Amino acid sequence: MLEDSRLENAVQWAARRGASYADARYVERESETVSIKDGQVEGIDRDSDRGVGVRVLYQGSWGFAASDRLTGEAVLVPLFEQA
Repeated sequence: MLEDSRLENAVQWAARRGASYADARYVERESETVSIKDGQVEGIDRDSDRGVGVRVLYQGSWGFAASDRLTGEAVLVPLFEQA
């Protein structure tokens, strides 16, 4: 789980660089699939993933980024490199 303070820090980081709007979200998903053939269980697959997404409004344009690396710069830096 990602702490709320890290999401807040990501939003503040974007605001300090001139974004007029920014939000950040953390998503964690788990899934399970059961395969059955002729009434018999053939297999069970479990999967999980997590990541962070950020969107910003910067100089009148929207920017979106997401990553499975849970560091602020992994997502935010690419949004501002083109600026």
